[in-house]
Amino acid sequence: FNGNLDHFKVVSNALLRICSVHNLCIPRVLQSPYLLHSLVSDHQSYSLNILSLLHELVKQDKQVIGTIPIDTLQSLLDELVFKIGGTEKELGILSLRLLALFSSGD
Repeated sequence: FNGNLDHFKVVSNALLRICSVHNLCIPRVLQSPYLLHSLVSDHQSYSLNILSLLHELVKQDKQVIGTIPIDTLQSLLDELVFKIGGTEKELGILSLRLLALFSSGD
C-alpha cells in the first residue's frame, strides 16, 4: 500500500508543477471527479496529500474558486466539513485552512 502512496505523491507533485506553470489547468484539476474521489478516501495519507494539493492550487490562483461549478464546489466543501469533524487531527487542521482559503478568494 505504501508503494501506491509513493506513486500517488509523485503524480500529485507533478500535477502541482504543471499547474504552477500553466494556471489554466487549475480549474480543470479542481473540477475533476477523480480529485473528489481521492479526497473521499478513508486513508489518511491519501487525503492529506489531496488536501495539500488543493491548498497549493487554490493559493496559486485564489480567483479559481469563482470558476468552479456550484455543485462541484458544494461537494468539495461538504467533504472538507466532514473531514473537520473526523477523528484525524491533521486532516481537520488542513481542512480548516483550506476552508479559510476558499472563503478569502476574491
